[in-house]
Amino acid sequence: MLRTALAGAVCALVAWSAPAAAQEVAGTITGTLDGVETQWLILQHPQGSQSEFMDWGAIHAVTLFGQPEGAGMLDTEGALMIDMNVPGTTAPLDGREVSVRYLTEGMFKGYASSYDREPVVKITALEKSGEGLAISGTVSAELGQTDGPGQQPDYADARRLQADFEATLPGQR
Repeated sequence: MLRTALAGAVCALVAWSAPAAAQEVAGTITGTLDGVETQWLILQHPQGSQSEFMDWGAIHAVTLFGQPEGAGMLDTEGALMIDMNVPGTTAPLDGREVSVRYLTEGMFKGYASSYDREPVVKITALEKSGEGLAISGTVSAELGQTDGPGQQPDYADARRLQADFEATLPGQR
């Protein structure tokens, strides 16, 4: 019985941390980070997606989680997170209450935007169909160094992000 439980746990762990080849690309974020061309993949994992939207009628809460090529579901180093509210249902629209975080270590250490330097997001296409949301647009942000959420970023060593994104996101489960 214990062997069966251990074997099941090992299989679950292997499946959970499966390489990107077992994952489906749901979109991309492509642009420059401090002038260096970079691409992040928005992945749909067999266990679900870290990118999603919540439909509140006239407002969509959107989370885009882009990872470097080859990253597993739990890998965060080099990942880019964009959270925003999209007021309205017809593009062009501006993202509201936008936050951007570029992770360099763990889930929190890296570079982040702040409320006093809110990123600019322009939505160029938005279409809801069935349970999904197709979205594309641009993001421009200045990111300050931070060790965790709730901390004011330090802009002495700021990073500049300029990127385009496009994705088809599942709704929140």
